[in-house]
Amino acid sequence: MGFLSKPPRAEITTARNPAAWFLEAMGWQKESASGVRVSESVALGLSAYYCGVNMIAGTIGSLPLNVYGRDGK
Repeated sequence: MGFLSKPPRAEITTARNPAAWFLEAMGWQKESASGVRVSESVALGLSAYYCGVNMIAGTIGSLPLNVYGRDGK
């Protein structure tokens, strides 16, 4: 469950390719209801999800800067 519940196996882990035990310990990669592990990179590999994220990000990116400005209140 937590970071100390399982000792890590002797496995090489890097920032670009972290080991599964490290992701699990940090809570970054969880199992979905179907039991499949899903991460950001797996989700972005699906074209429908990627297109949705791209559309939302493009729309927000096209907003004028004053929309992001603070009211000053």
